[in-house]
Amino acid sequence: MSPAASTPRAGLRVVITAGAAGIGRAIAEAFHGAGSRVHICDVSREAIAECEDALPGIGAALFLCSPAGRISGQALSVCGNVETL
Repeated sequence: MSPAASTPRAGLRVVITAGAAGIGRAIAEAFHGAGSRVHICDVSREAIAECEDALPGIGAALFLCSPAGRISGQALSVCGNVETL
């Protein structure tokens, strides 16, 4: 088993940029399935809504990406301390 596969993820607070589709979505699904509090941001409001529908309880919030310097501030305001970004 790889170290990444054995890393506990339950309860982690995770923010995934570009998390509503493609590789970001797959990462969001993996963390969500492992019991993490997942928050995604993306430039597509429609993709975010689709992801929210497909992954009930994905986390406290889903939000549109803003300039890179503001993403971490938004994430902290939504979920407090973030273990993975």
